[in-house]
Amino acid sequence: MRRDIKSADDWFGEFHQIQEGIAKTRSTVEGLSKWVWDNVVAKDVIPPQMPSEVSEAIATLDQQLSVIAQTSDNLRWYFCRNAIDKYLGGQQLAREEFYLLAAQGIMIIPSESGFQEAYEEFSHFLYEDNEQRGYISPSEQPDPPPVPTEIGGWTQRVGLRIGIVPEVVRTSFLRPDQKDFFKKFRPNLFSRFRKD
Repeated sequence: MRRDIKSADDWFGEFHQIQEGIAKTRSTVEGLSKWVWDNVVAKDVIPPQMPSEVSEAIATLDQQLSVIAQTSDNLRWYFCRNAIDKYLGGQQLAREEFYLLAAQGIMIIPSESGFQEAYEEFSHFLYEDNEQRGYISPSEQPDPPPVPTEIGGWTQRVGLRIGIVPEVVRTSFLRPDQKDFFKKFRPNLFSRFRKD
């Protein structure tokens, strides 16, 4: 399959194949080492001693496999986990990180504003006040009202949140460019913000 038409799942599958390949190769190296020991060294040499060339070759293979495994883990972290962690932690995403998440189908912010680039629009959604920092999520809804429990108390049902609920965004904490953006391009979302 051509690289330019692979889906995020295909790329993730390749990371998985690397890990499987490393595990199989390590198993082969261990089997080779055991075979050399059982069929060459133990039968011919007393006390048993593996020839230094074979021992060094096996050690080199094992070291190279460790380097490959670490590189694979680093790539998986960079392409899959780092950007997600930053997004969920309310940190500013770099342009490349935004597009990595978009390519994986994680970042979906429709471009309704006429900006030439989705990242430019996305950058307006980062919000911070005295209590929270994160990305405003148009799909998040306020908490439902508390419901009575069977034992006479009240309980609040809250689902998993990914992003900041628009109803808790305080307009006084928006940057001037954010306020202009939401008023002009996302008035329905702006109407959900707290006017203070």
